Amino acid sequence: MAITVFGRSVSAFNLILFYVLKELGLSYEFVQTTPEEVNSPDYLATKHPFGRTPSLNDDGFQIYETPREELDKNLDVYEKLLEGKDYLTGEFSLADLLHVPLTFYAINSTDEGDLWNKRPNVSRWLKNLNERECWKNVVTEYKLSEYIQYNISILKKK
Repeated sequence: MAITVFGRSVSAFNLILFYVLKELGLSYEFVQTTPEEVNSPDYLATKHPFGRTPSLNDDGFQIYETPREELDKNLDVYEKLLEGKDYLTGEFSLADLLHVPLTFYAINSTDEGDLWNKRPNVSRWLKNLNERECWKNVVTEYKLSEYIQYNISILKKK
């Protein structure tokens, strides 16, 4: 079997990858990972430098998501959608809430600030989202800032 997928079976991102591979008729082996494994020096060095899942190995060729170009295009759309609005639909809604965790990680664990900073509407929206009291409570309760700092420290050691 040539393709190996590393990740967590309950992850939406892994489920998407499984679905795509099945639609393409490709067989694969799935290796369940734990958060500790994903943050290990070996995983960071050989599977995904940002400690994320899924990661796919195809006969020694390691593939992981690097969506900067696609994200750049999508953020241009968001910039237009947010003109004159604080939130996607005008008022805070589930549509906004669903963006918070992933954008929190992206903003705080990468050096891609230009993606956000060059778009004033997107920057304002993300600031509004990250300043909501409930989200601040989640960040504190689940120690997300510590998690990000840990990942950054591992990447700097490489």
